[in-house]
This record gives sequence, structure tokens and C-alpha cells, in this order.
Amino acid sequence: MDVVATIPYSRFDADNDYFMNVMVRVWIHIWRADANGNGRPDPDEMMLVNYGANWANWNLVTTAAPTFKLGSYRCIVVSVDLVRGPDAPSYVPPVPVTVAVTYVDTAGDPWVSVSPFPQLFRLAATPRLRLL
Repeated sequence: MDVVATIPYSRFDADNDYFMNVMVRVWIHIWRADANGNGRPDPDEMMLVNYGANWANWNLVTTAAPTFKLGSYRCIVVSVDLVRGPDAPSYVPPVPVTVAVTYVDTAGDPWVSVSPFPQLFRLAATPRLRLL
């Protein structure tokens, strides 16, 4: 599962001085149980799976096998917060955040099999890259 959070560059470095004004952070948690019955994931009810903070106007956080990690727990929680930069005002101004979550599940395919080759191959002096 990939989570990408993006803020407009004009808000990341509003004065174009190469120092960030706002940084975006992404957290991926697993909500274990609703211990107090309030219907909301509270910090003491969640396990941290991955976290990312980036010195750019976007942030990518990944986790492998999220459904396996989830197991019998309630759900996966993705949260995004904004942090002011070193030269920013004492508050974080309202900033629009775009969040994209990509989840790819794997499934077996009877038409595809992988087996080791009995031969070893050498790379050419200049490897080729083929874009499809």
C-alpha cells in the first residue's frame, strides 16, 4: 500500500527562499480495538506501521502486506499532519492536502509460473532500458 500526500509548492515554500514553510508528514497505523467504545481510533488504541516526513511538498509512505498486518484488528488508519518550517510563522496556515492511497492485492495466476534458469546471464557493457 502506498500513501502519497502532496501540498501545493506555493504553500511549501511560499517566499521562494529555498527554506520550507510547511512540511507534510504521513502516518500509517493499525487500529487494534475500540477499547473505550467511542467509535474513534485513539492514540493508545493504535500501532504505528510506518511514518514519513519529507523535506519536499510531497511525501510517500509505503507498507507491505497491509491486510496481513491487519489480521483480526479493526482497520488501517492513515493520518496526515502539517509541520511549520524553521522560518515560518508560529502557526501552520490552512493548506490544502491531496492524499492518494494505492493498494494492490496479489493473487495467484495458474498461467504464470516462475522457475530458476539453469544458466547464468551476463549484463552487457551498456545495459538497455526498455520502456513499455
